[in-house]
Amino acid sequence: MRFLQSSRRAYQFILVVLDMIVVILSSQAFLKVFHIHLALADSVIWGLVLVFILYLIGSFGQTNQGRVAVRMSVILFSIITANFIIYPLLSGNDRIRIAYSASEMLTLLCVIGALHEAFYRHIDSHKQRLLIYLSRHNKKSYMDIQPQIEFVYQPVEVIYDNDQSPPTYNGHSHEKADIIVVDSHYKMADKLAKSLLTFKSKGNDVISFVELYSGITGRLPLKMIDIEWFVGGVALNSETVRNRRVKRVFDLLLATHLCVLFVIPMAIIWIAIYLFDGRPVIFRQVRLGKFGNEFNLYKFRTMHNNAEDGGPKWTDYNDNRITRTGNWLRRFHLDELPQLFNVLRGDISIVGPRPIRRYFTDILISRFPLYELRLLVNPGITGWAQVLGPYGHDMKEEMVKLEYDLYYIQNSNILHDIYVVFGTVRKMLLPWRYG
Repeated sequence: MRFLQSSRRAYQFILVVLDMIVVILSSQAFLKVFHIHLALADSVIWGLVLVFILYLIGSFGQTNQGRVAVRMSVILFSIITANFIIYPLLSGNDRIRIAYSASEMLTLLCVIGALHEAFYRHIDSHKQRLLIYLSRHNKKSYMDIQPQIEFVYQPVEVIYDNDQSPPTYNGHSHEKADIIVVDSHYKMADKLAKSLLTFKSKGNDVISFVELYSGITGRLPLKMIDIEWFVGGVALNSETVRNRRVKRVFDLLLATHLCVLFVIPMAIIWIAIYLFDGRPVIFRQVRLGKFGNEFNLYKFRTMHNNAEDGGPKWTDYNDNRITRTGNWLRRFHLDELPQLFNVLRGDISIVGPRPIRRYFTDILISRFPLYELRLLVNPGITGWAQVLGPYGHDMKEEMVKLEYDLYYIQNSNILHDIYVVFGTVRKMLLPWRYG
C-alpha cells in the first residue's frame, strides 16, 4: 500500500510539472525578450525535466542512479551549450525559432511517453501480493474494483467467510503474501487473529478493505463505514494547525494571482450578462461554510431571475432555467470566478467540498448522516469530487460526490490541493472530455 501511494503521487506530481513545462515551451516562440533570456529559461526548463526524471528513477529504487545522474549532467551541459549557440542564430527568423520550440515540445512529449511506459513496466514488475479476507457482504464491491486491483497488485487468494462460522485457517497462505487485507465484516477465528498480529509484527502491512478500496478508487465507500469509524479520528488526521496555515497562504497567493489574471475576462463576462440577460449580473446566495456558518457566496448569474419562484430544486441536465449566456459560463465553469473574492475574505478555500445551501444540506444529512462531516473543513471553489465525480443532479450522484469529499477530508494536503487545481484547469479547458 505504501508503494502504491508513494509511487502514484510521485508519478502524478511529475506529470503535472511536465504539463506546466509543455505550456511554457509552447509559448516560447511568442516571447518578446532577449535571446539570452530565452536560452537561459530554456536551459532551466530542461534542467528541471532531467532532475525530475532522475527523481522518478530514484523513487523506483534503481541501482544505477549515480550513472544516470552523470549521463543526465552531460546531456544538460550539451543542451545549455546548444541553446546559447542556437538562440542568437535564430534572431532574424521567427519561423526557425517556432520550429525549434516545436521540436523541443515533441522531444518532451517523447519523455512523457517514456515515463508512462517506465511507470507501467515498474508496476508490472513490482506488484505486491495480496491475500484478502473478505465477507460476502462486500463481494460485489470487490468485483467492481477487481480490474483496478489486479493492475496494481497481484491477488494470490481471496478467502470468503461462509456466513455461518469462520473458515478453517491455513497459516501457509500468509507466507505467499506481502499485504493482507481484512474486511471489517469478516468472521475471524482467534487463531487467524493471532496469525495476523504475527504477520504485522514482522513489518508487513495488514490493512482494511476500506483502505484498499479508497486507495484504488479515491473515495470512501459509504456502505462500508459509519459514524464510529470517523469518531476514531481516522478521517481528520490532516486537519492540523500547520496544514491550515499553509493552506491559507496557498489560497491567498493563488486567489490574488487569479484575480489579476482574470480581471479582463471577468469584465467581458460582466458586460455580456448585462447586455443579454439584464441585471443583476452577480448572483448572491447564502451557503454553509465551515462548522455550518452561513456566508454569502458570489457567482455570475446563469439563471433567469424567476428561476426559484416554485422553491429550491436540483439543477437538471438541459435545465430551462439557465440562460443562453449562463449555459456557456457553466460549461467552462467561468460562473465561479467571483468566488475568488470569497476566498480572499476567508469564507471558502480554493480546494474543498463545494458549499451548498442549508435546504439541500438538511435533505442530504437526513439521507446520508455522514454528510454532516463535510462541514468540518472549509468548502472550496473546486474539489476532489468536482474533478473526479459527477455533477450531482440527484441523490445517487450526491452520494458518490460525498464519497469523494470524505476521501479528500481524510487525505487532504497541499500537494493534493495542487493536483486538484491542475485537474480543474484541465476540466475547464476540455469540458467535452472531462465534464
